[in-house]
Amino acid sequence: MPKMRDEEIKTIIARKLTSALSFHNSQLSDDRLKALKYYRGDKFGNEEDGHSQVVSRDVAEVIATVLPGLMRVFTSGDRAVVFEPRGEEDTEAAEQATEYCGFIWNVDNPGFRIFHTWFKDALLQRNGFVKVWWEKIERSKVDRYQGLSDEQLATVTTPENPEDRVEVLEHVSRETDGQPGPDGVPTLMALHDVVVRRTFQDGKVCIANVPPEEFVIDLDDADLDENTRFCAHR
Repeated sequence: MPKMRDEEIKTIIARKLTSALSFHNSQLSDDRLKALKYYRGDKFGNEEDGHSQVVSRDVAEVIATVLPGLMRVFTSGDRAVVFEPRGEEDTEAAEQATEYCGFIWNVDNPGFRIFHTWFKDALLQRNGFVKVWWEKIERSKVDRYQGLSDEQLATVTTPENPEDRVEVLEHVSRETDGQPGPDGVPTLMALHDVVVRRTFQDGKVCIANVPPEEFVIDLDDADLDENTRFCAHR
């Protein structure tokens, strides 16, 4: 199959997006708005003077009843997920993977709040969506060194990775006696006192809820799986 040109890909995406938004902005938005009005107990607009203005909030009561049970199932333990080893040799790796994923979910990200929003969106607006991505982060660190040789100075001022940057903020050099030469006279040796700032690329796994109204999907895709042809966070 020949490689598609960028213009062809853009045309296909634009067509898919238009189709998905047509359904999203019509039927789906109306259904979600109606559910939200039921949840809040908004008036229907056909109320008559002298008659009861009370609106039953059954939707809110059902969600309030179901949501704690869902949260209990998924958050009662101290682990977000458990990796099972296939053999004894996998036990340590499985335990590390379990602890690491728990750290990502509960420490690097607000796992409890994500679950709560996720389930509430699903109960109220039919679908709940969560997005996972790798976020690049630039970090800086300032270090102070004293009495460095020329070789050591070259080492601390050379980036460890091509994407890193090293900036010398302060540099004071002085001379001191080094090892004696063949004639017994000490040679002069340069020593360096420096302050350097290292800027390096870091990153983390980010997890966040996607508001249902910002998620669009191809109308021909009933489920989100590996065969989904088009979906997007708009």
